Amino acid sequence: MTAEDIVRRLEDGKAERFVSRLLEWFSSNARGFPWRRETDPYKILVAEKLLQQTTYGHVMKVYDAFFQKFPNIQSLAQAEVSVIEDIIRPLGFQRQRAKQFRKIGSAVLSEHRGRIPSNKEDLLKLRGIGDYVTNAVLCFAFNRDESIVDVNVRRVIGRYFGWKEIEGIHNRGDWDLSNHAKYSGKDLKYYDEETKEKYFPYIVETSGGVDRSLFVFLIDGYQEVKGGRTKTTEAVKEIEVLLKIHKKLVPIKVAVLPLAKNKPQLVEKAKEVYEILKPHFSCQYDQVGSIGRRYRRQDEIGTLYCVTVDFDSLEKDDVTIRNRDTMKQERIKIKDLINIFKEKLGY
Repeated sequence: MTAEDIVRRLEDGKAERFVSRLLEWFSSNARGFPWRRETDPYKILVAEKLLQQTTYGHVMKVYDAFFQKFPNIQSLAQAEVSVIEDIIRPLGFQRQRAKQFRKIGSAVLSEHRGRIPSNKEDLLKLRGIGDYVTNAVLCFAFNRDESIVDVNVRRVIGRYFGWKEIEGIHNRGDWDLSNHAKYSGKDLKYYDEETKEKYFPYIVETSGGVDRSLFVFLIDGYQEVKGGRTKTTEAVKEIEVLLKIHKKLVPIKVAVLPLAKNKPQLVEKAKEVYEILKPHFSCQYDQVGSIGRRYRRQDEIGTLYCVTVDFDSLEKDDVTIRNRDTMKQERIKIKDLINIFKEKLGY
């Protein structure tokens, strides 16, 4: 989807309908979470940290106990990491979160006089605090107009407006290995020779791969040029397609085109040039349609260079090379083609 498509969808009232329906749904389905009734920035920050990669039901089980044990940032900063771990153990990632809570508490005490920062820059400097938690604290505690967008919000908006998630990255902390160790009875901790410490390695799970990368490259390179790109003749197309992908990724590097297919001498010469280039580059021979149509056809599949054999080629033993991106043309001797293309393509 192009930027123009997105703007068009927003302009036709779809965004307004989305907001209206979402608020209507919320009025009937909203749940009364205790952290949403809070204005204390400390409690809001802690709640948002607990909710990371955790369902609200699990957080509810430890919510009251956490604040009974650590009613303020001072008590959290002075707590032992192991004590924090015990409270939040049912949520998983307890060691990672406990260390972060302790460091957040210490930073707020030492750098902000025991007060949760009220500006984005300082909040983002706290250990383990990203855009989502920062915006939630600013919105709910300080009544700032900030967008609170997590993976689920992105997914809902993406499905409604037609946007797609390219890659999901999940930080699973030490939950997997610590639980494997717990139920298998095996010590799966890693021993660090430098620090002389043992710990469970964290696991980062990513869903990226060749197919998604290819999708990104195609989307990034796909262009629709209104009215076409030609500057020398009157445009005959409403939209002209160009696949402008990197030279290392494009499937066809060079296309060889005779100026006209009904001229045997041009066809013979063009096929001769094609045979010269084929062992060195991914090439295509194309003689169907007018030369302009063939240029556009090659643009659509991303071909970097078009080599045209014309009547001058028969006399001077040279050809025209057309650049996909600039459409500029230059005359090159046939005997120099291999070296020229190796230079242009970075071979």
